Amino acid sequence: MQIIETFHKNIKIALIICTLGILFSELLFKLWLKIQFSPISIRYLGDIPFNIFASLCTIIPFGLTCKTKLGVSITWASFLSAAFDLDHFVAAGSFSLIDAISLPHRPITHSFVIVFLFAVISSLITRSKEIGVLSFFSLCSHLLRDVWNGENIPFYPISLTSYHINYLLCLVLIISLPILTLMCGLLVKRINISRFWFADSESTKKY
Repeated sequence: MQIIETFHKNIKIALIICTLGILFSELLFKLWLKIQFSPISIRYLGDIPFNIFASLCTIIPFGLTCKTKLGVSITWASFLSAAFDLDHFVAAGSFSLIDAISLPHRPITHSFVIVFLFAVISSLITRSKEIGVLSFFSLCSHLLRDVWNGENIPFYPISLTSYHINYLLCLVLIISLPILTLMCGLLVKRINISRFWFADSESTKKY
C-alpha cells in the first residue's frame, strides 16, 4: 500500500511540474513572437522546440501512470510534434522554408479529426492503446498551440471554416492537457480516480 501511495504521489508531483512547465514555456513563446528576426524564418524555426516541450509535458503524466517506457514515450511524442509541420512543405509543393511558412493557412492535416484518425490507426497498427493515446494528445498540444492565431482549419473535413480561439482560452486548454492525459492513464489502467486523488489524504487522517 505504501508503494502505491508513493507512486501516486510521484505522479502528482510530475503533473504539477509538467503543467507549470507548459505555462512558463507558453508565456516565453509569447515574448519570442514579439522579437523582430531577420530573416523571419528564424522565428518560425523557434516554434519547433516549444512544440516538442509542450508535447512532452502533455504525455509524461500518462506515460508514468501507464508505466510505459518513458524513453519510448518521449521519443515518439518528440518525433510526432516535430514531424507534424512537414505537411507545410507538402502543401506548398516546395522544400523552401519561405514557401512553407507563406501558406494562407496551415495544411488541412492540422485538424483534430485527422489527428484522431491517425491515433486510431497507430493504435491498431501497434496493437497498443497507449501509443494511440500518446499520439492523440501529443499532436493535440501542437494543434492547440497553432489554433489561437486563426490560421487553422481544425475540424477538416467536417468543417472548412478557419476558427480563431482566444489566446487565454487556448492557454487554459493547453495547460489542462497533462491532467487529461493523466485521467486517460487512470482509465487505461483501470485505477479508481477518486482513490488516486484522495487516498493519500484519507490515509493521513488515519494517523
